[in-house]
Amino acid sequence: MNEEIRLLQEEVALLKEGLDNLKTTVLSLIRMQQQMNVPENTKNNIASEAKINWTAEREYTEADITKWREFMTDLLKEQGNSEEEIASILERIIAGVRNNKFPEDSSEEAELKTLVSEALRKNLEKKGTNIGVLVSTLGIRGESNYSVWGVLDNQKRFLNFDPLKMAQFYNVFANEQRLILLRTLIENAELTASELQEKTGIAAGGQFYHHLKEIATADLLAKTKRGSYALSSAGKLLVATVFAIGISNTTEAAEITKLVNMLEGLTNVAKEEISE
Repeated sequence: MNEEIRLLQEEVALLKEGLDNLKTTVLSLIRMQQQMNVPENTKNNIASEAKINWTAEREYTEADITKWREFMTDLLKEQGNSEEEIASILERIIAGVRNNKFPEDSSEEAELKTLVSEALRKNLEKKGTNIGVLVSTLGIRGESNYSVWGVLDNQKRFLNFDPLKMAQFYNVFANEQRLILLRTLIENAELTASELQEKTGIAAGGQFYHHLKEIATADLLAKTKRGSYALSSAGKLLVATVFAIGISNTTEAAEITKLVNMLEGLTNVAKEEISE
């Protein structure tokens, strides 16, 4: 038990270090993007405009890429990366940008993200905090019949967690076969054990039922007749949320996706609003 606690403490320390590094990177990217995208004659008018403005189908010019390369080279050097590491990171991302290998938002999607982000920004200003999380996942079950799962954290409650309980919850997502089971359960209503085995290719046996027990322990399963399995409404939305976050960090274009997600929604944040 002492060894498990020690390992968890090390993981928490690494997580805090990662959050600090991410904050530094995001703030630097915001400043760089402001310099690149805000014309001199409009800087004084930012306060009267929407502070957050997601854009659809953005095109990156070679001039944008050159400025971004110079800025990121200096930033990555400050973070201790070698010249070889910097070149590798930048080339992968820039190649993807040139080939448009990153997700594009439609105008409707960009408008929705702007509406939600701007509302959260105003809420954070009232609360006097600088980090907020707003998640809303919607499942349509039929005409005028919806399931909604959501989290609003505008006071950094996400930092006040029990490391052991947090690790136990996320453990359900830390196994390839459990992820396959969860994906199959999202796509289907209610399945028997044999149907699950057939659809997932996971053989019958103790390991199969161990995975189902882990999913049940995370409180994701609905109550069904004996021998059948289904995700609860809340379970489906929660799993969908975790998958959506995970896929943006694990696909071939993950580095580009993270870059676009950070820059696009923050192009019009006034510098004086950013808390150091």
